[in-house]
Amino acid sequence: MFETFLPGALIFVVAVILRTIFGLFFLAGKNRAAFAEGQPGVTEAAKAFRRKDWKAVEALYADRSPSDRYHFLQGLALATKLDGLLPAKPQGALAVITAGICVGWAWRHRGGGLGASVSDKAALKMSTLLSRALALVEDLGSEADSVSVAIAIRAEMGLEGNFAALQRQLSIAEHASEQNIFVPRNHIMFVAPKWRGSIDEMFDVARDYASRSSNPAWMVLPAMAHAEAILFRLSMNDDAADRRVAHEFYVESDAYKLELETIDDAFWKARNKGDVRMAIAEQLFAHNMLGYVLYRRRMYGRLARHLDAIGPDLMEIPWAYSGYGRGSIAALRREVGLS
Repeated sequence: MFETFLPGALIFVVAVILRTIFGLFFLAGKNRAAFAEGQPGVTEAAKAFRRKDWKAVEALYADRSPSDRYHFLQGLALATKLDGLLPAKPQGALAVITAGICVGWAWRHRGGGLGASVSDKAALKMSTLLSRALALVEDLGSEADSVSVAIAIRAEMGLEGNFAALQRQLSIAEHASEQNIFVPRNHIMFVAPKWRGSIDEMFDVARDYASRSSNPAWMVLPAMAHAEAILFRLSMNDDAADRRVAHEFYVESDAYKLELETIDDAFWKARNKGDVRMAIAEQLFAHNMLGYVLYRRRMYGRLARHLDAIGPDLMEIPWAYSGYGRGSIAALRREVGLS
């Protein structure tokens, strides 16, 4: 929705403003269900949460795959009143639910802007919530699973960015033997240049995960790395020369176009083969991430299939990077001539 030769930080601020406008507008009234990003049960869980019916919330959380459980908590944290009453001494699954909500509320306090835009009050609220989430996860002991790992990675990313803590959580995930797309997703975000790592480290991690799973959603992780690189190099980068190089690669390069075609073809081939049944959140992750990088490269013919598969609501990440809110897929389709 906007191009790339303004100063990087200014572009990012514009994106955040657009994200806020779109988000508030498209999540008003009946569109509030867009918080769920297509994950069922979030609205019902939010109602149970308001009643403090923790057993009902836990029941709705439990009956889904690991990836869907994390995605469910992400939506629930957005659909509930900020800083509302949480369970006093949660145990087991309820502790994971509480930790997930704490992380979601922490990011609501922080907002989507650059670090310098976060007030001291918001930073303190964020830190307090993330610390509580980590404490809940660490108390799980042998009950830790891939969802608690994904929560802990995101919490640690927002606190000190401790790489030893990251490795401890990744070890837990390996022993849990669960497929959860949000473990690699949050790991990649942790080592992204806008947080704790670098472009090279981010791509190394993404490609390693993609090479170790037969799940089609994992094949898309390098596309996520490209989405993050586009954001960082074109919209958060004050090095004008590097922005020009990045623009040439991401907007004009035939080599990059071929890479996206290869990822897209491999994804559809694996998906249609059907050897691995993807969870709802894994399907949405794959279609949104691939759709986004195809959109940025203006490969609208390939984009169309992914928009058809996404349904009525976009995922905030990555579409907010270009100013699109969750409920704005119709506007996106009009922009690219697919309405």
